[in-house]
Amino acid sequence: GRARMVALTRGMQRLFARIERSPRVSIAEIGGAALGGGLELALACDIRIAADGARLGLPEARLGLLPGAGGTQRLTRIGGDAVARQLILGAEVIDGARAAALGVVQQCVPLDELEAAARAQAERIAAVPAAALAACKRCITAAVDGTEDGYAAEVQGTAMLYAHAETQALVH
Repeated sequence: GRARMVALTRGMQRLFARIERSPRVSIAEIGGAALGGGLELALACDIRIAADGARLGLPEARLGLLPGAGGTQRLTRIGGDAVARQLILGAEVIDGARAAALGVVQQCVPLDELEAAARAQAERIAAVPAAALAACKRCITAAVDGTEDGYAAEVQGTAMLYAHAETQALVH
């Protein structure tokens, strides 16, 4: 019933927020349909790579609903107000190329290159020290959310990283 669906939506919001706030970098590889909750999950990830023929959208309004697992919030932050209004209010489903053009995904590749592109991105990120990635994510979040002073976060992160043994080994 209704109470169960509301509870499910809250649970999805909590899960997707944990993914978004994780100090680890998350990559969504979108090869087919990412509609509704599937796109909401991808929007919680740091990096989104889609196949050109993938189908992405938040079509819930067509069903008399809204993308309540964070879709209205994340798509607006990622794509901007105009893109969010176009896709959500129009219940539009777009392909990977259009999603890249609108900034919903960072990269669009042919389906047969998707796995290799995601793997290459993951390998580049894996080569970066985890502490640096976590500090960078914190600063980016500060810039986007505005809940903390991003410049102060940069200074704190810089101080922490310069004291970090891995950083010292790389810098010297």
